[in-house]
Amino acid sequence: MAEPTTPAQARIDARALWRRTRRITLRWLGVWALVVLVVPWFARDLDRLLAPAWQPVIWIAMLMALPLFLLIIVAYTRRMERLEAEFLAQRRAPPP
Repeated sequence: MAEPTTPAQARIDARALWRRTRRITLRWLGVWALVVLVVPWFARDLDRLLAPAWQPVIWIAMLMALPLFLLIIVAYTRRMERLEAEFLAQRRAPPP
């Protein structure tokens, strides 16, 4: 098992990992914000158009929020595991 060639190379690899981690986290945070803010915001308008006496869109949005949050967590976790595995494989690979 080969170690990073120099401490500087290890630092560069760690910075690249951190940069990619931040990018992935911000993207999934944006998806979360859409679920929390945008969907309920427009649900009221859809309710007025579709069924003014009953509010099905708001109920559907509220009921679907939890499964969507769980999907976000699962997708984020799987992506971060792949990123970490890729990073560890890159560090173990012999230098060219």
